Amino acid sequence: MNQTRWLLCLSVALLMQINTGAQGPAGIISRESDERAISAGDRQSALTALLNEADRLRAAQQPSAAARLLTRAGYLQLKLAQPAEALRTFNDALRLVTDTADIINQTDTLNGIGAVYTSKTKCPEAKTALTRALSLSDQDHYLKGRAQALLTLSECQDYDNHTVALATANESLAIWTQINHQWGIAKTNAAIGIYLFSLNQLTEATVHFETALHIWRALALTDEQADLLISLSFIEYRKGAWQNNISDLTEARTLIDEQSEPYKLGQINANLGETYIASGLPEAALPSLDLGLQYFERAQNPRAVSAVIWVKGKALLLLNDLPHALEQFNAALAGFAARKEGIGMAICH
Repeated sequence: MNQTRWLLCLSVALLMQINTGAQGPAGIISRESDERAISAGDRQSALTALLNEADRLRAAQQPSAAARLLTRAGYLQLKLAQPAEALRTFNDALRLVTDTADIINQTDTLNGIGAVYTSKTKCPEAKTALTRALSLSDQDHYLKGRAQALLTLSECQDYDNHTVALATANESLAIWTQINHQWGIAKTNAAIGIYLFSLNQLTEATVHFETALHIWRALALTDEQADLLISLSFIEYRKGAWQNNISDLTEARTLIDEQSEPYKLGQINANLGETYIASGLPEAALPSLDLGLQYFERAQNPRAVSAVIWVKGKALLLLNDLPHALEQFNAALAGFAARKEGIGMAICH
């Protein structure tokens, strides 16, 4: 093997090790974040290591150190589709630092609580936590904490008002850019793209999606790349470019595995179902929609569940199966109404 080929093989092997988060407990605990834990197995291993070390630190009377690890554990639980466990972990972390001067820890934990409630479409509870996080971050001039709180808040705002969400996300992006935080810049560009897409500003949305995708590729985060390819497929769908839409979804599917990303797999299958409907094949859409529904249920995302039920109703309507179409629309309406989501309720009516 010549030297060039040997170096190439070595770099590929190292990249694979980085991407899989292949580290022992000591390496997991010492790293700053868990974004490179992409597979379900890596996330579970990291979660176990963090919870065990947090217990040790708590017993050793080191509450701030324990809270930092619990906050990381909470985000992993959220990624593992365990929102109830994540909320308990974040609250546990918050109790450890509430009566301390550790404002950064308090802010990060409140942002985690806000993220859980946002994922469950419980925006009043999310906004309570995020408002506290914003107040604390301002007290301590903690820019990263403020940027994260604004980003999560914008997601909640988008349920009712895309324009307000866009303004909040732009404020977040300005802060991430100021501190040159590449993960935050990419995440916020992705969110801004979604809000612009909702406002039918497709060209502007595409720019933000491609900006985020470029960063994720530079960081070699394949799960985030898949997320942006799914977002770009929405653009192609809106344009009526079915083949490009399917191509983006197919590429996204190769970057994720079933165990680690049920939400993204739900998006892929639901989008395929929508594509079949739009191209005049509503009967072919039903299996994809049913599969998307299963993945969204696994991801415990009630808003996505309601949305795909509505799409299934649309397919049945086009097949002239009126009783079952009405049944689906009513089921979707009940879900949206329970969470007081006006846009969702409107499309059902």
